[in-house]
Amino acid sequence: MFPNLILGAVEIERERARGVLAVILLLLLGLASLAIFFLIWRVPQFNRDDVTTFITGVFTPLVALASGATGFYFGAKQPGGE
Repeated sequence: MFPNLILGAVEIERERARGVLAVILLLLLGLASLAIFFLIWRVPQFNRDDVTTFITGVFTPLVALASGATGFYFGAKQPGGE
């Protein structure tokens, strides 16, 4: 009886942590997208090479992290998930 209750609480906390992590990473992805558009249109000192460096150095890994986190979050929500 108690092990099932503890496992249920652990699963709820795990899902909550996955959700928070996914939201934070998606917010960071949105912030990085806004920064890219800001750099392109409003900052004349940044040339195309600087923006490309920012995209490959920051945006690409952030996309991978956000997609992985949201994939795990929604994958666990599926009926056949964890």
